[in-house]
Amino acid sequence: GALNFNGFRDGGLTLVMPVGWKAEIAFKNHDGMLPHSAEVISPQTPLPVQPVSPAIPRAVTLKLATGLPPEGTDIMRFAAQPPGEYLIFCGVPGHGASGMWIRLRVSATAHVPALLRTPSTEAK
Repeated sequence: GALNFNGFRDGGLTLVMPVGWKAEIAFKNHDGMLPHSAEVISPQTPLPVQPVSPAIPRAVTLKLATGLPPEGTDIMRFAAQPPGEYLIFCGVPGHGASGMWIRLRVSATAHVPALLRTPSTEAK
């Protein structure tokens, strides 16, 4: 389906970033029909059905609620701090709650970024 980040959904992928790193995440909406966006939020149950305030300042794409159109692009630039567990979440109403989210771990022990497959489960 269309509600995923590079084929991953429901937390099935974890991006690990060392604390303090300057993050630059390129976002492109590859969906040919639906608008999408991205923001870093705190894990919560239940997942929100609309955008919420980002957990890390500036960790958000343009047009968070309405989404970027097909082939639309933006770059999220933010400082990866404080350490902790987060979600990268689509802010278009209903998309994140329907599974369009992956995990972000800002790690005090990691020395380099990493992408890890993780079990698909609900955010907790």
